[in-house]
Amino acid sequence: MSGNTNLLQYAATVTGSLTVVGYGAIAAWASPAIPYLESEKSEILITKDQSSWIASLYSLGFLIGFFMNPIFVDRIGRKWTLILFSLPQITSWLLIISAKSHITLYIARLIGGTGYGGGLCALTIYISEIGNKNNRGIFLVLIRLSAGTGFLFTTVLGAFFTYNQMNFVLLMLPITFLVLFLFMPDSSYFLEINKRLEGEEMKKMNSFGLEEDENESRLNSKEDSQFLEEYSKKKSSNQEYLRQRIPKSEPKSWKLGKNSFNFRESSLWKLIGNPKNRKALAIVIFLGFTVVFSGNSVLGSFGQKILTHKGAIMDPKNGMVFLSLLNVFACLISTQIVERVKRRTLLLYSGVISSISLGIVGVFFCMDKNAMDVSYFGWVPIVFLSMYDILISAGTCNIFYIYQGELFTNDVKSVAVTIIKLVYIAVSFISILEFLKMIEVTGIDWAFWIFGSCCAVGTVIVYFIAPESKGKTLAEIQESLDVKRFVP
Repeated sequence: MSGNTNLLQYAATVTGSLTVVGYGAIAAWASPAIPYLESEKSEILITKDQSSWIASLYSLGFLIGFFMNPIFVDRIGRKWTLILFSLPQITSWLLIISAKSHITLYIARLIGGTGYGGGLCALTIYISEIGNKNNRGIFLVLIRLSAGTGFLFTTVLGAFFTYNQMNFVLLMLPITFLVLFLFMPDSSYFLEINKRLEGEEMKKMNSFGLEEDENESRLNSKEDSQFLEEYSKKKSSNQEYLRQRIPKSEPKSWKLGKNSFNFRESSLWKLIGNPKNRKALAIVIFLGFTVVFSGNSVLGSFGQKILTHKGAIMDPKNGMVFLSLLNVFACLISTQIVERVKRRTLLLYSGVISSISLGIVGVFFCMDKNAMDVSYFGWVPIVFLSMYDILISAGTCNIFYIYQGELFTNDVKSVAVTIIKLVYIAVSFISILEFLKMIEVTGIDWAFWIFGSCCAVGTVIVYFIAPESKGKTLAEIQESLDVKRFVP
């Protein structure tokens, strides 16, 4: 791939990732905004119940955006879907800036969640398509990095800027994205380039550029015989993959009045009717469960409460800023290692060490609950939660995003990503909603032991059922999904 095309790939990825920076910003906005809105300085007087609605309505907006994404993404293209969803993002921040009542804030948060939810789905598909097998993983990791950057950015704005200044700065994110992204090509442009390059690579493999006598002598060598055998297998698997993609017969249509709808030709049917796609969907959803039930969502929502304990060595607010910085740092590191380390290896090590870290935090809170002297161990929660946050961000969370872009064929990717996002947000909402009730029943120590167990079990299961996708083409990944059990 030429240098200009490679540069354009990175430009499109970085520009598009501004949408995910906003996604992280809208999720973190309530943390600095709610205390201000509840204070006497605010022009809007809100109650505790209204605060809860203002803080949570963006999640409902995410779900609406996830549902809306498939309506547009395969009809007007990835680029224009992203541009379309930037409009409700801008509208949301304008409404927040001009709000004079809590009702306006409700509407703003719902509209903003819709824009960022739909934009996140579209961007996941866009980035997975503009990259190739050599840089696709790095591009998908940038989604996690951008979300963490947005979270950190909003936290810093809330600490050092006024409420109105913070909102004006956050308004500039979707505006900047809209202006810059208009000059970026759609993903179909990159798909054609990648297709052409793969075709040229196949031609080179088909034509060795040797005379007949040279071919004969080369075939007699052990090294070239092994190469040809390996290539023949790859070619056969690719041909078999293409045969599977071509329907053998015309399926029957459901007639609805004058129109007819062929469910068996829909993306949803291709997703659930194909065993490979079903397996890929199960793998990614189960990996999402592992992320959520390891406490990742809970730590983001109740981290300050968790870090408020006896012997704490850091103020809880500063502790959350510190964890946000570590999250961004972990994502930066992962961009350097994601294409150097196998996906499953990274998943295994990050998941196992994360589960151990959670278990140690649980031991600390158990000691604290049983009135043991923990004055010398006040550093344990922040240190081991930091270790967990780094590893889960650099490993499990990143693989969750990467697999969304790598395990599905292009004809089902949009609906698959939408379903995954819907399930992930729904499960995250339940885990956050039930966390406080859980610690009342079991205690916070058992909560962390449950998180650690879920992290360990989920990691091991995904490790053995997921394929290795690093450096593989789509056809090779699809072939790998035929394997029932993956071994180290």
